[in-house]
Amino acid sequence: MKKQIITLLVISLSISAFAQKVDYLPASRFAPSPVGGVDYLKEHIKQELVYPADMLQKEEAGEVVIRFLVNNEGVVETTKISTSSNEAFNSEALRYFSTIVWKKDYIRRINPDILDGIRIKFDPKQYTKVVKKRGYASPASLINMPISNSSQIYTSNQLDSVPKLASGYSMNEFAAANLKYPQEAITRKVGGIVKYAFVVEPYGRVSNFELLNAVPGGCNEETLRILQLTRWQPGIKDGQAVRTKMEFSLSFNASGNGGFEMYDGNSNSSN
Repeated sequence: MKKQIITLLVISLSISAFAQKVDYLPASRFAPSPVGGVDYLKEHIKQELVYPADMLQKEEAGEVVIRFLVNNEGVVETTKISTSSNEAFNSEALRYFSTIVWKKDYIRRINPDILDGIRIKFDPKQYTKVVKKRGYASPASLINMPISNSSQIYTSNQLDSVPKLASGYSMNEFAAANLKYPQEAITRKVGGIVKYAFVVEPYGRVSNFELLNAVPGGCNEETLRILQLTRWQPGIKDGQAVRTKMEFSLSFNASGNGGFEMYDGNSNSSN
């Protein structure tokens, strides 16, 4: 058994991000999945990671490996550092890891003795480039109010103030103004409702996109593109900006004439 586990641990999925490099290290074929898929992590880290200030000033690179166990509810039960450069990198790696939302999977078999892993590599030169590209050094700088230190995700009925688009438009108005109806869907006369769940982060960006209902012909991709364009006033709980789970549906007209409908919505369940 030990030999089998060692063999499985060397299986890794490397994700080359613009800012850093992330390696997902599944310990078995029953490894959990982020709600947006493993490939999504390369975008997520570009948006979320904050390089420790002292390490950036010293131009010091580093690496952290986190071993973890995710249960069938998508909840992280165990987290531990197995490889470390220093405490500053450890702290940021754990904070970043806590922002990943994992899929619920009631069929996946779980062995509590086998931990999956994620490796986060810190590169000061590449990080400087990504800060320039994304337009901010720290997500907290994007909002002028206190931000909760908790990674808890709330639903609208738990909040004092629900997220609203920063533009002042409704989500329907924003989608109508930005929609590029997929030509493939028009040609194939594909129709249906695309539905995504996502998280509005305390700093007003969106993350952790989970496709709940799919439609072919480019409809899924177009709905996701619209969501990624949005900027929000975050949800507020006890005077602090918090993470909020939202849902959005976009109905593509099967007649192929470019018609569509939109439905704003909040999830009634929390991760």
